[in-house]
Amino acid sequence: MHRVGRAALTAALAITALAAVALTAVNAAPRPPRDRYTMRVEFFEHNLTVVGHLLLEHVNRHPVEFRQLYFHIYPNAFRARGAGINVTSVSDDEGPLPYAIEGVDGTLLRVTLRRPLRPGGALRLRMSFVVKVPRRQDRFGYWGGVLALGNWYPILAVYDEERGWHLDPYFWHGESFHFYFADYDLWVEVDEGFVLASTGVLVETRRLGGGRVLMHWVATNVREVAMAGSRRYKVVSTELWGIKIYSYFLPEHERQGLFALEVAKAAIRVYSEHFGRYPYPEFRVCETYGWFGGMEYPMIIFITSRLYRPSARGSL
Repeated sequence: MHRVGRAALTAALAITALAAVALTAVNAAPRPPRDRYTMRVEFFEHNLTVVGHLLLEHVNRHPVEFRQLYFHIYPNAFRARGAGINVTSVSDDEGPLPYAIEGVDGTLLRVTLRRPLRPGGALRLRMSFVVKVPRRQDRFGYWGGVLALGNWYPILAVYDEERGWHLDPYFWHGESFHFYFADYDLWVEVDEGFVLASTGVLVETRRLGGGRVLMHWVATNVREVAMAGSRRYKVVSTELWGIKIYSYFLPEHERQGLFALEVAKAAIRVYSEHFGRYPYPEFRVCETYGWFGGMEYPMIIFITSRLYRPSARGSL
């Protein structure tokens, strides 16, 4: 890569990795018990649809009781672009619960509880939903055969005693994302041959027949789950201090993909030495399409394909 392009990729990776490392390290010990999400989702590439089922096990850690809970459903920010999320059912262990879509951009889901959730009380909520992914270059989108799933599923909003519920809308430039740390048990069904990267650790892959596979990912103490995938992805990996580091890239950008792996490893080393040890067992860097330089999520970051391509002034 020309020096300009190489420097840009290095800067994007370093800055994004800093956010991924520093933010998780600082907040690595939330008050127990953590929320737990168990999810089963299916991605259908032919119509860019995600069909999902979610179980949230939640404990009220606040000194107030709740009659309602709020969830962010950020895909609805893309409704004008032919995308969005349709929540088809919400229930607790006793049956269906009433819910409503709210917010200036339709990105809030308000669930009315059957009875007040008192401090220390526990609740199990189930949701079914269908997500339509937009054809666009973004942190939530599909372009050039590459899927980017950031902020794609219903996730519980944060409450604090001073401000109340944090119900920020979706911000197109910058970020409004603020979530509780939680544990995730994630089952993802995709077409065989579709290479998927996700927050978490891949613990099992099953062949289902009919050209489909089921991947089981587990993530502990993370703010959210993001995924990227493509049939065209090539994958390389390395290790540092027992941390497995992966780079996912398009085949025409192999040299840049290998370079991204080197930069990711160096970033984890430098930031761990200066800001605190990287708290997770794995880290993934994914080439995606987007208007941004990079976007960080727990255990995974997206880097725009523009920084992988040879620049107009030279190439690798």
